[in-house]
This record gives sequence, structure tokens and C-alpha cells, in this order.
Amino acid sequence: MASVRTAEKITEYRMTGRSRITAAAVSMVLLLMIVFSMYFVALEANGHECAGEDCPICIALEHSIENLRSCSNALVIVAVAVTFAIISIKTESYFYNDIQRFTPVAEKVRMNN
Repeated sequence: MASVRTAEKITEYRMTGRSRITAAAVSMVLLLMIVFSMYFVALEANGHECAGEDCPICIALEHSIENLRSCSNALVIVAVAVTFAIISIKTESYFYNDIQRFTPVAEKVRMNN
């Protein structure tokens, strides 16, 4: 009984080929954005010849730092959500197996009237 339910869960959460490709593409874009933002910040952090208040390099540097902050916040939220999902799935399967294991039918109890 438990194996049937587990198989149903697995088929519910399977990703199609198109959604896998989309997820991989979005992940790669985010990863490249983080890497290039870090590279740009590291490259320009030591200083550059600032053109004044409307310096395009300073504006790009501020945007890169803001991208890194927003991505780090999103990564923390995703990590917490994934941790919660894993814990809830493990806990549910643990309790489900205990409930299904100790029924009168599973224990083959004969009920005479």
C-alpha cells in the first residue's frame, strides 16, 4: 500500500522535458548573472576614474550590488522552502507508514461476533 502511494507521488512530481529545459535555462541565466555581477563588482571595487554624480560605472556598480543582494535573499527563501518541503515529505511518509502498518487487517486479527 505504501509503495503505491509513493509511486503516485513520484508520478505527480515528474517534470516533462520542456519544463526541465526551462528550469535549467533559468538556473543558468541566474547563475551567470550572479557570477558576472560578482566579477564586475570585484573589478571596479578598487576604484575607477569617476566622472561625477552621473557616472555610468557607479550606476552599473550599484545595480550589480543590488542584483547580488536580491539573489542572495531569493536563495535564502528557496533554501528554507526546500528544507520545509523535504521535512514535510519525510514526516508524512513516516507517519503514513506507521498508520498503514498497524491496522487490524494488516495484523490479521480475526473478529468473531
